[in-house]
Amino acid sequence: MGATRLLALLPSSVRRRIAAERKERFEVAQHAHVARVQRELDALESAECSLSGFAKTAGFAKSEPQP
Repeated sequence: MGATRLLALLPSSVRRRIAAERKERFEVAQHAHVARVQRELDALESAECSLSGFAKTAGFAKSEPQP
């Protein structure tokens, strides 16, 4: 006996419904992941900006007297 995929045995209406459900689940998960990564990037960028400003002023105060 040979093996076959279950989807090949299902009627086309059921295949379309399963495909639509999978697509919906993927899009919801993908959107959540994109939003999470974007928040992480935004947090890194804001932290980088605040740290770079701090390092510039701290380095300036240590290495050279202020005018």
